[in-house]
Amino acid sequence: MRTTLLTRVIVVAGIIALVLLPFAHINEFWIFFITITLAQTMLLASLNLTLGYAGLVSLGHNALYAIGGYATAYFTVSRGVPVPIGILSGMAFGAAAGALLALPAWRARAVYFGIITLAFLFLTSELLTKWPPLGSGLGFPNVPGLTVFGHVFGRNDFYWFVLGVFVLAFAALQQLSSSAIGRSFIAIRENEAAAASLGISPLKTKMMNLALSGGLAGLAGALFTHVSGGIFPEAASFTSSLRLFVAIVVGGVGTFAGPLVGMGVVATIDRFTSNWVTAQPIIFGLLLLGSLAVMRLGIVGTVLTSRALRLFFRLNPIEETPDVLDLVTSVRQDVPLLEAREIGKHFEGVAALGGVDVVVKAGTIHGLIGPNGSGKTTFVNVITGTIPRDSGRITFEGREIAHPAPHKMARMGLVRIFQRPETFGRLLVIQNVVMGLQLRADRRLWRCMLPLPSRRRNERRIVGEALAILRAVGLEDRALTPVGALPYGEQRLLEIARALGARPKLLVLDEPATGLTIPELDRLAVLLRMLKKHGLTILVIEHNMQFLMSLADRVTVFDQGLCIAAGVPSTIQRNRGVIEAYLGEAVPA
Repeated sequence: MRTTLLTRVIVVAGIIALVLLPFAHINEFWIFFITITLAQTMLLASLNLTLGYAGLVSLGHNALYAIGGYATAYFTVSRGVPVPIGILSGMAFGAAAGALLALPAWRARAVYFGIITLAFLFLTSELLTKWPPLGSGLGFPNVPGLTVFGHVFGRNDFYWFVLGVFVLAFAALQQLSSSAIGRSFIAIRENEAAAASLGISPLKTKMMNLALSGGLAGLAGALFTHVSGGIFPEAASFTSSLRLFVAIVVGGVGTFAGPLVGMGVVATIDRFTSNWVTAQPIIFGLLLLGSLAVMRLGIVGTVLTSRALRLFFRLNPIEETPDVLDLVTSVRQDVPLLEAREIGKHFEGVAALGGVDVVVKAGTIHGLIGPNGSGKTTFVNVITGTIPRDSGRITFEGREIAHPAPHKMARMGLVRIFQRPETFGRLLVIQNVVMGLQLRADRRLWRCMLPLPSRRRNERRIVGEALAILRAVGLEDRALTPVGALPYGEQRLLEIARALGARPKLLVLDEPATGLTIPELDRLAVLLRMLKKHGLTILVIEHNMQFLMSLADRVTVFDQGLCIAAGVPSTIQRNRGVIEAYLGEAVPA
């Protein structure tokens, strides 16, 4: 999407009004109040980056804010470094602390990660209260202001400085949220397994998100410290953290303008209820409950899901789309593409795979069949790195893979779809397919934060390719449909379309025919034959024998974790062992 003229006018008018505000001769207190609010809005934007875009529930984001404030106070007061370097150090310490929090995020998810961040908040608060170099609870009350080329910043100077940083930060966030990096955050939020299958590393993505979020929170804390002239342990209090949550819920989680609106509402209420200290937690609690009951998506989210959306945003123009066959990555046809030898996997002593061999020749459609529980999906999980193998050797394109991982295998060209639909459910159909094209997008951080024409052209080309893929699978008319509104069969086709976006060399389909109607099956069969003709190798797990046997060049049969047959379809159909495995009884000679 792109902004409309109305949105641009509102943004430019707002910035001009804020720039000219000090010339209105208003009370200096209000200049100070708005300056502090701008810094705290940056803190809220950093929480939105983690909670709204990456789906990581951070209950202790104020700790990163306090770390940034204390870092710049310590270096400028205790070490005498210049204030600009102190501000940068606050930003760096916040980023480092955020990246550190990404390590438990790799294992702990959802509410468990929230508990870890809450513990981090309490730990930070105790450290700030008890550690002598940080004031032993007294904080730093005499932090110097900013001086540039001998000019000491006054109240108005600080206001313009913070406003400038605020505008630059939000402009960078706006570019980031619409870039490949921003999409990778959303992919992790929506479906981590599906994101990894498209080449997105969950750990690196979370670490980048939390480092960026921590850096922005640290910058906000450092600016607050120098504007207010001090920093104290209350900056890392649970009450401040609750205030943040109220602001982001009221504004709209996961929306770009949510932090602006949410902090504006909360700061205004905070200012006019400052004499009711004991009543403030009750007021904010009621505000939180009321917002969740009346506007679950917040103020901005409610506007964006209403008919008013077209007043503020419109769809980007889509360039002429290429033929989907131009997007197929072919490989050498004279060697096996995948060799899995003596693959073994046990679950608590039970052999799910007992040393199976599967060789997939390049440029073919290879079928993998067997009764339920025979080990087919376990085999796919092993070769894609979803679960580790106990024994055996995996070779892809002649290269032995010692420690496969889903995102690494996807980047090498082995892309899968799952047994059950694993879509990005809250996105549009075309947005799902664009996620599959992540590896072809510009993912350099500095470019993702700048409004470069070359990056915009790359983004338009990717949308065009996504539309070409949707046309190939028969979903072009559904491009702007929410995924949740698709029937089951079309969700399966969407998964295939998304996988094709990753330009696989080997496409692994786990029961793709399940839930498809007869016309959809025919369309899928035509598509797979067409892709094979142009060099794509396909491994299909399927129970629909009529569908599979008409497609496959070669079939491997599993039963009870063992490979009991392998050959061309006509031979497999007459194999007594295969017939017995499916019928469950001996077949007479």
